[in-house]
Amino acid sequence: MDIFWTWFAPPLVGAFIGYLTNRIAIRMLFRPLRPWRILGLRLPMTPGVIPARRKQLAQNIGEMVGAHLLTAEDIGAAMSREPFQDHLRNLIAMRLRVLCSRDFGPLTDLVPQELRGYFLSFVQLARHRLANELARLVQGQGFEAALTETVRAQVDALFTREIGTLLPLADRHAGYAFFEGMMERLLASERLERWLADSLRERAGAMVARGATLEELLPEALRRSLPEMVERHTPQLLNRLAALLAEPAMRERLISGLRAGIERFLASLGPLGSMAGSFLSAGTIESKLRDYLAGNEGEVIVWLRQPEVQQRLAALLLEQAESWLRTPLAEVLGAEADSRLQTICQSLAGRIMALVRSAGVRDTLAAMLRDNLEEWLEQGQRTVGATLFDLLRPEAVRGLRQGLVGEMLNLLRSRELQRQLDALAAAMVQQVLQQPLGMLDRLVPTPLRERLAEYLVQNANRILLAEVPGLLDTIDIRQLVSTRVDALDLLRLERLLLSIMEEQFRAINLFGGVLGFIIGCANLLVLLWR
Repeated sequence: MDIFWTWFAPPLVGAFIGYLTNRIAIRMLFRPLRPWRILGLRLPMTPGVIPARRKQLAQNIGEMVGAHLLTAEDIGAAMSREPFQDHLRNLIAMRLRVLCSRDFGPLTDLVPQELRGYFLSFVQLARHRLANELARLVQGQGFEAALTETVRAQVDALFTREIGTLLPLADRHAGYAFFEGMMERLLASERLERWLADSLRERAGAMVARGATLEELLPEALRRSLPEMVERHTPQLLNRLAALLAEPAMRERLISGLRAGIERFLASLGPLGSMAGSFLSAGTIESKLRDYLAGNEGEVIVWLRQPEVQQRLAALLLEQAESWLRTPLAEVLGAEADSRLQTICQSLAGRIMALVRSAGVRDTLAAMLRDNLEEWLEQGQRTVGATLFDLLRPEAVRGLRQGLVGEMLNLLRSRELQRQLDALAAAMVQQVLQQPLGMLDRLVPTPLRERLAEYLVQNANRILLAEVPGLLDTIDIRQLVSTRVDALDLLRLERLLLSIMEEQFRAINLFGGVLGFIIGCANLLVLLWR
């Protein structure tokens, strides 16, 4: 027993004292929670170190977290890592998918009830502001210059286009049919016939008044071919005369005509004619002529067919025709020239219009009109500008372009149009506000939603990286952590620290015991040394 107390007691007592001392020291970090007092005097080392200096501990923890553990650079680096980016991307995609699959009602229903009046007022104000800005823009000189330049450019571009691009062949045929209908109605009108008769009467009256002859009415080519025509038709005329003489009825008419001619000739001789008539009575002359023609019919026919007779008759006919052609129209028409001329012109106008109104001529005129228009339009390849410059004067074309600008400006600046646009805008806004939005999936296709999600991720990263330092400064993490730690319950803080450093505290206790054991052994060696 003496050996135990001599050799083993000092190291064991030292180990116990070292372990107990460290355990009490660790315990005194947290306990007592409040100061202990005896006779009003506070005992030293009360309360424990942590309860006594919790504010300083909270400030130190806040400083450590805010200045060293949770900095803006660390947070930015953490947000730039792939796990955070994947989570952010999936979160935004999920939110967009949920948002697009939701069945939304009218736009006004999305606004809270207490803000709906302000929202509607804002919409009306924005609509009026937009209308006023548009009206002010339209009234400005800049808009007029821009509109003028735009219209000029559009008109120039239109002038360079081919007619066929604006009016295909089928449309042009429809236009030609319209013109053909107009022409048909014009030709069928009595007014045109009266105009033609009056025009012919006016021109013919002017020719009669200036003493014009029939020769002036004939074309030069027809006048030159007149001798050849008389010479060619004289044999036919004589043959026809011979055939007529062979007919009894025609022979009697010829005899009657010759008798009347002889009587007029004798009457024109005066007394000499009366004396001759006493020797040659009308009956005698008629009997002699009938006997001669009946007995010498063949000789008369042969005589009429002789070239000399034909040439002589042709010369006489040509001379008579030329004399007649050189006769003034006034003499040809006679005493009632005006009425005859009016009748002739009306008859001629009627014949001309009857010819023109016939189906064949009408179809020919329509085909000629269509072909000429197509030829003029170069089968649709003629430009609009060239067509307009052919139809109008250059000044008129330029005026047309400027007139378009003026009319458009007047229209856009008119109060009536502004009133109509304002009413239309109000109706459209009201319709948009009352129209249910429905599911956005119908409006936002999947590729667009993916692009939108990527865009939101990029902007979220940019905003976070740019604003995190400012947000941390605004939040003041140091003060926030200090306040939270200072407000934490002491027992809970004790459990928290013990849960974190339990192994370390146990190691400290064991280290105290080992150190006490070593000190006890050292004391034993000192005693033995003595």
